[in-house]
Amino acid sequence: MDYIKELKKNFDRINAELGDCETADALGEIFKESMDYYCNTLIPDFFSSRGEGRKIRDMYRNLETYKYAPFVQESAVDTVDLHISNTAYQDYLNGMRTFITETCSYCVDADLYAKESAACEQKLMTARKNDSLFIESIFGGSNNEWHKETILEATKDIEALIDFMDTVKQESANCGVIIDQIKKGIADHDGSEELLLESAKMMAESFNNYVYHTISNVFTSYKNINDVLENKGSSKEPVSRYTVW
Repeated sequence: MDYIKELKKNFDRINAELGDCETADALGEIFKESMDYYCNTLIPDFFSSRGEGRKIRDMYRNLETYKYAPFVQESAVDTVDLHISNTAYQDYLNGMRTFITETCSYCVDADLYAKESAACEQKLMTARKNDSLFIESIFGGSNNEWHKETILEATKDIEALIDFMDTVKQESANCGVIIDQIKKGIADHDGSEELLLESAKMMAESFNNYVYHTISNVFTSYKNINDVLENKGSSKEPVSRYTVW
C-alpha cells in the first residue's frame, strides 16, 4: 500500500465530511470516527506485518550494517522538528478551545450573547482564514523551517509516530468535550447554532489538518530513508513534500 496516497485520500474525505455536517451531533460522531481511523487503523496497520512492519525491521538492520558508510553518514533528507510542530500546535489548540468555551458561556444569557456574538463571529472568521497558514508555518514554514538530517537522525520521526497515537487520542478526547459544550450552548440559546457549529467545525478541521501534516511528514521521511538505503547513495529525487491546499 502507498501510505502517503492512502493518508491524503482519507484526509480529503474526512475534511469533506466534517465540512458537510449540519449538526453538532453529526460533527462529533464523524470527528470521533476519523480520529479512531488514524489511531486504530492507519498507524497500527503501518507498523504491522501486513503493512510496513517487516520493511521497518529490515530498514533498522540495514542502518546498523551501513551506519558508518559514507552514503549514510553524508545523506541528507528534508525534515521538520516534530517536537516544535507539536508544541506550537498544542498551544494554538488550547487557545482555540478557550475561545470556543467563552463563546459557549455567552449562550446562557440572551443579552450577553447579543452583545458578544458579533465580536465572536469576527474572531471566528479571522481564525478560519488563518488556520491553514498557521499549520503550514509549523510544518516547513516560518515557524519551523525544513532542515537537512542524515537518515540515521531522521529515524526519530518514525519512532515519534508511536507516541503520536496517544497524543491524538488525548487531544481528540479533549476536543470531544468541547463539542459537548457546544451542544449545550446550542440548547441554551436558539440563535447560537450557526456560530457554535462553525466554531466546532473549525476546531475539528484544524485538528484533522494537524494530524495529517504530522503523519504525512513521518511517512515521507520513512520513504526517503528507504530510498537512500535501497540506492546506496546513488542520486534519486526525494519524495515531494505535500501540498494541502
